[in-house]
Amino acid sequence: MEEAVVGAVVGASIQILLQNLLSISVEEINLFRGFGKELKRLQDSFLMIQDFLYDAEMQQVTNKAVNRWLKKLEAVAYEADNVLDDLNYEVLSRKMEKPDKMKQKVHAFFSRSNPVAFRRKMATKIKSINDELERINQEATGFGLQMRFVGAHAPTPAVDGRETDSYNADPVVLGREDDVSAIVDMLISSPAEQVLSVLPIVGMGGLGKTTLARQVYNNEMIKAHFEERIWVYVSQNFDATTLFKKIVESLTGQSIEHGSSREVLLQKIQQNLEAKKYLLVLDDVWNEVMEKWDDFINSLLGISSLRGHGIIVTTRSDKVSSIVKTVPVHKLKSLSEDICWSIIKAKAFREGDIPPEFETIRKRIAKRCQGLPLAAKVMGGMLLDKSENEWLSIEDTWLSNFGGDGSTVSKILKLSFDHLSPPSLKKCFAFCSIFPKGLEMRREYVIDLWMADGFLQADQGNDMETMGNKFFNLLLQNSLLQVVNRDDYGNIISCNMHDLVHDLARSVLGSKSICASDNASDEIHQARYMSLKSIGDESCAISKEEAKYVRLLLFEGKVFHDMLLDFKSLRVLILKGEDVEELPISIGKLIHLRFVDISYTRIEYLPDPIGNLYYLQTLIVDEAYCKKLPNTLKHLVSLRHLHIPNIELPLGIGKLTSLQTLPYFQVGHERGRTIIELGSLKNLKGTLEIHNLEKVCDKEDAKSAHLFQKPNIFKLKFAWSELREGEINDEDVLEGLQPHPDLKSLEIEGFKGRNFPLWILKMVVHDDLEGRWIGLNHLREISLTHCKECDEIPMLGHLPHLKRLYLHDLPNVRSIDSSFYGIGSYSTPSRTSKGVQRETITLFPVLERLELSKMPNLTEWVEAELPPAAESVLRELIVFPCLEYLKITECRQLSSTPGHFPYLKKLKISDMDSALPLANICGIKLISLTELKIDKVDGLVSLPDWLFYNNQNISYLRIRDCPNLMHLVLCLGGGRASLRRFQIWNCSNLRVLPNDFWSLSSLELLCIWNCPNLRSIPYPSGEQTQGFTNLYTLQVSSCEALTSLPSEMIASCAASLKMLLLNRLNSLTNFAEVISHLPRMSRLTYLGIGDVPKFTYLPMEIGSLGNLYHLTVLPFSDSSDLASYKEFLDVLFRELKSLRTLWLFGHEHWDSLPDRLQNLTSVSELAIHRFGIELFPEWFGKLSGLKILILRSCKKLKSLPSVTTIQRLVIEIEDCPLLEQI
Repeated sequence: MEEAVVGAVVGASIQILLQNLLSISVEEINLFRGFGKELKRLQDSFLMIQDFLYDAEMQQVTNKAVNRWLKKLEAVAYEADNVLDDLNYEVLSRKMEKPDKMKQKVHAFFSRSNPVAFRRKMATKIKSINDELERINQEATGFGLQMRFVGAHAPTPAVDGRETDSYNADPVVLGREDDVSAIVDMLISSPAEQVLSVLPIVGMGGLGKTTLARQVYNNEMIKAHFEERIWVYVSQNFDATTLFKKIVESLTGQSIEHGSSREVLLQKIQQNLEAKKYLLVLDDVWNEVMEKWDDFINSLLGISSLRGHGIIVTTRSDKVSSIVKTVPVHKLKSLSEDICWSIIKAKAFREGDIPPEFETIRKRIAKRCQGLPLAAKVMGGMLLDKSENEWLSIEDTWLSNFGGDGSTVSKILKLSFDHLSPPSLKKCFAFCSIFPKGLEMRREYVIDLWMADGFLQADQGNDMETMGNKFFNLLLQNSLLQVVNRDDYGNIISCNMHDLVHDLARSVLGSKSICASDNASDEIHQARYMSLKSIGDESCAISKEEAKYVRLLLFEGKVFHDMLLDFKSLRVLILKGEDVEELPISIGKLIHLRFVDISYTRIEYLPDPIGNLYYLQTLIVDEAYCKKLPNTLKHLVSLRHLHIPNIELPLGIGKLTSLQTLPYFQVGHERGRTIIELGSLKNLKGTLEIHNLEKVCDKEDAKSAHLFQKPNIFKLKFAWSELREGEINDEDVLEGLQPHPDLKSLEIEGFKGRNFPLWILKMVVHDDLEGRWIGLNHLREISLTHCKECDEIPMLGHLPHLKRLYLHDLPNVRSIDSSFYGIGSYSTPSRTSKGVQRETITLFPVLERLELSKMPNLTEWVEAELPPAAESVLRELIVFPCLEYLKITECRQLSSTPGHFPYLKKLKISDMDSALPLANICGIKLISLTELKIDKVDGLVSLPDWLFYNNQNISYLRIRDCPNLMHLVLCLGGGRASLRRFQIWNCSNLRVLPNDFWSLSSLELLCIWNCPNLRSIPYPSGEQTQGFTNLYTLQVSSCEALTSLPSEMIASCAASLKMLLLNRLNSLTNFAEVISHLPRMSRLTYLGIGDVPKFTYLPMEIGSLGNLYHLTVLPFSDSSDLASYKEFLDVLFRELKSLRTLWLFGHEHWDSLPDRLQNLTSVSELAIHRFGIELFPEWFGKLSGLKILILRSCKKLKSLPSVTTIQRLVIEIEDCPLLEQI
């Protein structure tokens, strides 16, 4: 495969270089005195070679001599590219040094050190290249290659790159509906006794295993059943520690430091999963060694004994499936020809009916796919916008030799690659193989790398980024890339490659084009892309001869001063490593650099010589560590993308007129830092935050930023500093900052004007050239924050695309009145059959999320009302038809709210005096609520009686810090079947729970904390009830008046409980009955008991708690007897083989630790609180697994354990005065 496609890539390299050569005009050539003629000769030579290329590519498969000829040609092309770079760099350097003299005709170019030597050196290099090209041309003739006028002389096909709807609803799902249903049913109804149900999906490459797994992963029933979902790409490296690292990163969204121990990773997994039921997808597993799988799965089993977890394993291997399965294997079958045709049709014909002339071809084309969805997708993308004759030609010429040898997908992928056009698109495709298999590639990052390596050339009306996006879309269109994530605006932000596609791309790029330090050989032949690591203070051994060819370097580890100088052709430099704290000043000599990424380092300051990188297009620094940019930044005249944290920019940023990405701009008073700098940055796009706006003089100064003329900025933030002195001119400044009408997101922070300017109040901007107002109708998100003087909310209800609205810290707003809704801004009138005009007004038509917070003087939020209308007009008002999330916090005086929230699902209300807003919002019309959180509502005495009857899908109820709450509702009614999580904390007057509380059969989490007047938990005695059979977390604490925990209730949940915490229940009379159920709690991993009445009976078989991971024990509430405490622990400590964390609380007069503690060798963390021990017992060193020792309030303790013991411990000491003196 590699030999079969290398010619196409070489051809693309030649064409790209030729475009660069042809871009040099005759006038420019004449400027290069001494070698202008040689440059012209260089152009002519490459033009001639371009004409040989097509024939060379055709012959290359069978002619090894032609293959060597192409490789030699590629090497010369790269050398010529470097020479051109050197020459153009001199042009740029002279412009930077003598800008006032550049109007004169430049008659010679020379280096700043020795102009004659430079001129002679360049002339020699170009002559050498020309001589080599002459020999290459002669060789072409000798090989019998024919000159065919293609390539540069042929018109380049139009690059469309449009995306079809198939990416939103992937057509591969066609024909897999039954597979999805079967797998979902299997996972949801997995055997009750299994902790982990492992379901393998098996099938050959290209059959759609990953896509099917992703459909299951995102299924709504799966989302509801599993609280956590984790996706891990495995591939051929099945290493348990690596997999645990990926699981942690998936759970936390944060990268994990290299070298983290397996134990630490497992602890983090347990902390994040807690008592949650999870689904883990292991995609593309190749491991056939049972011991490796057992090692991995046993650790997962040790993390959680909760039943019902699911694992999906996708694999091509039947042996893998036989090793991992605990439930029947799902064998993926090939699709029918009709389904394959449906996929091809969805890709090839974006909309409308299929022309009848294609019907005769459809079956033959679909049959070639052999039931493989990947093949059908690629085929459909390749045939997009092709005529009938082109379809027939592809079938006759390319598909006729497809047989049943199992290589259908590879052949179709190769065919799709062959039809990619223009040639530079093939280079872009091949380049993607430098990323590891399965890696999620960020779209902008990939495009910037393509641009850095010279694959993207601007054409008429399209800059390089536009061409890159079109190329990206073409690869998506041809299913050579797959969409992974989109942003809130629907834009594709990341993608990946199917493994088979990656194999093709790697073969296209060539095995010798990529070199990694972990697979380097003695012979590296002109590798262009290299990954290296340094170990400690030792630099990687790589020769100058090898380094000079490298165009992209990913280097991990410490960078030594001059080590980069050998990489003379470098275009891309990516540095990684926590020990990388500075960038060598020698980087300024790497003049070919286009892309520098140091975002995974701890570099705080960039050296001044970086300003010599006149070609640099993309600079990415670390947002956490970078503190200052060099003053020479203004010299980076080619810079297009500057990814930086919110720091002060150096003077003169406005000189970087090519800049497109600038996330932050801090306004300054000095010349070169004022807001006028933004005015010359006409190409800015994406996100821009402008800070320190108090330093803008007035409206005209603000207008100099020319934001209205920047249509590609879709997200804007205007920020004023909180602490400032002097005159407030915020209203005037904001008036001058009118954005382009296409803006999608607007945030205003720290504005201290009393009134918003008109364009904010009405959400319209004024086009001064056309003299008209234009609505900001593309806005999807608005945030008004810390606007402390404003007393009016803008008119927002008319915005057709607004999805998210945040109003925070607006202390001067007293009312949200009718103007907020924007009634009358638009309507959709129509006439009925009787001639009566009907008018529908929809306010906030697509708003999904609304948050009001920290508005302490807000007293009312009025209903939307229609103004009077004529009798002949029927009017309908629709308000918040899509609102699903509403949050109102710290609005203490709010007493009235609307009641029109027909589809509200999640409601959070906190820090309010009155309970009326809650009653209004949860009116009798609300029937869609699924989650309710109430915090610190002082006036709340009870919940609305109808709440659970009307909202029967409430799954989560949390009430905290409501001191006057006396009861919830009399009965839960229909809502009891869906309630899964119930939490009530710090409600000091709560006396009773609903009468039918016992019937919450779906309850999984029950927490009752600090409700000192709660006397009982309703539960029928002696009746046949289902009880809490799904409960996995039970926490009851600080309920001093509670006299009984129903034994029947504990019995019903004993088998499912994973976490049990009973604390400060000193009035409990039946604690012995509760404890008697412990032997049945075989899944329990967390147990906390303390401050409960002393009891005399403890079941001797309590040692069956074999899965207990964490144990906390406090003294009894009515006894300070150490003997009773030890007796309890002696029974509890039996056979706790899984125990890792033990927290013991005592009394200051207790002078010893429980002796049986010495048998708990599995404990890795031990905390000792308030014991009166003076010395540790001799047996303490037997705790061989102990790693962390926590000592608190042990005021008599004089010394630590033995030296040999503490050498392996991390020790935390607090309030132990005698130890602190040591």
